[in-house]
Amino acid sequence: MLQEPIANFDKIKLGEAAVLTENWQKENILKAFLFHKNDIECLAQQTDVVGVRFYIGITEKEDEEAAPDMIVVGVNALNEDVIYSDDSTKDLTEVSGIYDFALPCPKLCDPESELFHGRTNQPMKMTSTQLKTVQHSTEEDCMIDLGAISEQDAIDRVEIWQCKMEKELISIYFDIENLDSIFREFKEANALRVYFGLENGVHRVIIIGAKNSESNKAYYEDIQTEEVFVNTKAPCTSNGEGSCSIKSALFRPCNLS
Repeated sequence: MLQEPIANFDKIKLGEAAVLTENWQKENILKAFLFHKNDIECLAQQTDVVGVRFYIGITEKEDEEAAPDMIVVGVNALNEDVIYSDDSTKDLTEVSGIYDFALPCPKLCDPESELFHGRTNQPMKMTSTQLKTVQHSTEEDCMIDLGAISEQDAIDRVEIWQCKMEKELISIYFDIENLDSIFREFKEANALRVYFGLENGVHRVIIIGAKNSESNKAYYEDIQTEEVFVNTKAPCTSNGEGSCSIKSALFRPCNLS
């Protein structure tokens, strides 16, 4: 049972959350995504980072089926994405500040979860590009640079979702302190899985703890819990809510009214 209140999140029963996730999953291929505690801690160690923002994107590659992904950037105290432009990093060893270390569902889901709806995972062959994103950081070593992508690559992905597919939901912001508190609530979790939901047309974000499966350490299953967290602050949509970073290169002008 969850105990402590978390800023910008309420606790709701798992069954209530399942209704919200089913509403979303009826209309969208992207069901959820997972990120590891150590990866977030590594990103939080970077200069000026007080939060993280996940953008929804679509990856299109030759000879591979288009697939949703989640792109993450650090966020500073001014609510600005911490991105180093391609021009400024062209001749440097620094990365862009944009990372692809989250695990989207599909393809990596927990089909046994009450928050998952639809058919179970199909067998899949992981490509080398996908495999690099599951090499999570450890308490000793930060591995997020393995998932670093260029600013232009990130723009190409989010433009498919925001412009070509004309989706309203753009990104989700999490304060680092809030994430730390949620991890403390889900004591047995070393990762968090974030599900998308809809409630009377309003976007909802549901967070549940996740952990390595005992049978397969590369697979994460949702933990057993009676309650989960749901957002009280609106996520970023094309209307440019306060949680957006509208000057960011990843907030594309195709959705500006």
